[in-house]
Amino acid sequence: MQHLQHDITIQLDSDDEDERADAQDMQDAYDLLLRLIPQLFPRHSNAETISLFYHDLSASIILVNDQGNLVGIVDWECTITAPSWLVCEIPAFLEGLRRALASVPDLLSAEHQEYEYEVAQLRSFFLEGMARVKPEWVKEYREASV
Repeated sequence: MQHLQHDITIQLDSDDEDERADAQDMQDAYDLLLRLIPQLFPRHSNAETISLFYHDLSASIILVNDQGNLVGIVDWECTITAPSWLVCEIPAFLEGLRRALASVPDLLSAEHQEYEYEVAQLRSFFLEGMARVKPEWVKEYREASV
């Protein structure tokens, strides 16, 4: 809105009659917007929380050092902001093996079972941690999973 008001001020001071006429039209639009903004974006509302959403959080894009400490996460180009009901999901790397691989009989059966056990433990640890630091996240996750 400040940029629009700035442009209006500059054009109102112009020597060009057309620019002054445009500035008046812009001022009329500005006045309408000024009245609408509080209705569209109330200061105190029960609006949904919007969060940063990394839709493809997989193990292959998480960087850790030799000590196992998080160093970074790459490939942020498709990250969006989204409402809680979309954001509250288990990261892909905690979902376990894809069904296609898991349905192949006896393929990596011992490794597969160990992997599934580890992922289940990590998923449980993740949900417990989220319940401690952000209980409303777990509530949203459970409601979205139904």
